[in-house]
Amino acid sequence: MLNSYVKEAKLKIALGDKIKVKLKNHNSDKSDDKDKDKKKGKKYSKEGIVSFYGCVESKGTGTYYGISFHSEIGKNDGTFKKRKYFDCKGSKHGLFVQPEQVLKIVTKSKLKDNIRLHFNKNITLRDYGSGCIKFAGLTSFDTGIWYGIELQSRPSSTSGSKNQGKDGSINGVQYFHCNTGNGIFRSQQNLLKELGSQIERIPNIKPSMKGKGHSHNPNAYAPPSSSKKQHHHRP
Repeated sequence: MLNSYVKEAKLKIALGDKIKVKLKNHNSDKSDDKDKDKKKGKKYSKEGIVSFYGCVESKGTGTYYGISFHSEIGKNDGTFKKRKYFDCKGSKHGLFVQPEQVLKIVTKSKLKDNIRLHFNKNITLRDYGSGCIKFAGLTSFDTGIWYGIELQSRPSSTSGSKNQGKDGSINGVQYFHCNTGNGIFRSQQNLLKELGSQIERIPNIKPSMKGKGHSHNPNAYAPPSSSKKQHHHRP
């Protein structure tokens, strides 16, 4: 179990990442014999897109990643025991894997403002202070993608909301595990908006700016109104 925690911390997997995972085929259909890597009981690796991370009810307290595959090599459609965890292409395009099954991240995804909301990412919320992301995926209490955050300290009773998950659960559905009172949820849209506002003063330097009168220092920030003055040099 310790090795699993260490691997989770090193991987920093986010929604939308393409990862390579090791699998074990359990399908006994004769059609699979055409693929030597998919014979029954044979271990093999495949690439898929991360569409969920968090705990899966009836599977213990560990972390699982929901993977969406391009072909039918999964076991479900992102649903487990009638609960929808993530969306994928078809009935056998989804699969839940544990951290020890992840071999590597093939391609990293980025959201608005190049923010990566990976598992175990430390963030700071304006009204709640520091916290750590423990869940990302679909929920039963609202539509769209939501993130579950474990706060470092329990918020005051006056800062509570309907999306404050107490112990990582809402309405009896467990999304992640944390101390009672330290769990909170944010929609992807609202979380990106808040985290983006914290870095809005960081300039986004693009190669196309070169030669247009901007500072040659890539870390310098020059207001647009003063950019033209940089062409004139006093003797």
